Amino acid sequence: MNTSEELSATIHQVQDFGIWNESPEQIDERLKAAVDGIASSERRRDMGGMSLPGWVGKRIRDFKKAVHEDLCDSEKGELKEKYQDFLKKGLTIEGVSAVAAVVSKIVASINPAYAVSTVAVYLAIWLLKVGLNSWCSRTPDSQ
Repeated sequence: MNTSEELSATIHQVQDFGIWNESPEQIDERLKAAVDGIASSERRRDMGGMSLPGWVGKRIRDFKKAVHEDLCDSEKGELKEKYQDFLKKGLTIEGVSAVAAVVSKIVASINPAYAVSTVAVYLAIWLLKVGLNSWCSRTPDSQ
């Protein structure tokens, strides 16, 4: 799992390279590339008959669904009370760091191999760019 130093270094690199300013769609593509790279390096043999791109897409949907279940109050359709400070921090180094730390733990619980700083940071930035409460108002399957 990521240390706070690894997350911090990745956040600063992403900011320095201008990735921070990309659209949610571009960040999502970077997330796919990061997950694809890990899957390729694992040399997964059993992907349930799926192609690598199909498997990567499913894995990302699984991550997003798990994050949605953890962060969002399904009855209210908004961010859970314990995460409300994420809204105040927004798309800042502190905000991305806080969201990425939670995302990293959730991803690690699904598959520790994917709990790397790039996956956590890209997913955190994507979440903040699409808007946490907006995202929470959708069902996990529509992610």
